[in-house]
Amino acid sequence: MTIKTRRCPECGNEIPVWSGGACPVCARNKQDEKRYGRRSRRRRRPPPAQDKASHRPPIGQAKRQKIEPAGSPQPEKPGPAKKRLEPGSRGWRRLGGLNRLLIDVYGRPIRLSRLLTEQGASPAQIERWREDGPWLVRFMRRLERKLLDALAEAIPGQDPRVLSLRYGLDGKGNRSIETIAAKLGMMAVTALAVHIRLLTYLQSKTGRADLERAVLLAAQETEDQ
Repeated sequence: MTIKTRRCPECGNEIPVWSGGACPVCARNKQDEKRYGRRSRRRRRPPPAQDKASHRPPIGQAKRQKIEPAGSPQPEKPGPAKKRLEPGSRGWRRLGGLNRLLIDVYGRPIRLSRLLTEQGASPAQIERWREDGPWLVRFMRRLERKLLDALAEAIPGQDPRVLSLRYGLDGKGNRSIETIAAKLGMMAVTALAVHIRLLTYLQSKTGRADLERAVLLAAQETEDQ
């Protein structure tokens, strides 16, 4: 006699004869569900992409700052940028007037830096002064005043302002003899004679020494300010 086997419609397993028609596998699964509860597996979704620009580290995980060891040298902060003389400015015109005066005194183009070097200024100092417009302006003011004082003492009775106006040492440009005469209340021929007398003195050995001494003193006083 052939015994026909049945299959469970739920799990598809064969139902043995001894089980009385009930699927033992399904019965065991139902018993486990009652005892332990149904477990379901859920796929974990990936975290949403975060914008790098808006990302902030979690609390307690902030980026640590690098701490330099005690006594380690700190990099120097750059100082304020120095301004050079602007072409066309009053300081620029003062310097141009001095250059014209030096040409007439020495008979050839001669730089202010050379005079300062001969008076003992170091190349480093001269380079720093060249790049410092405000320093040059203060220096030119002092130099004009000291040079006029030296001329007034060396040649009494000759107005040294004629030389300053003629070369524009005041930064207002060089003037003609007629303009200088009208400004100082003298005749043009007198203003011309005074100019020649002052320039001739500066061209002498003593006059050049006075000019170079005025350059040195003006530089020293401006440096000490």
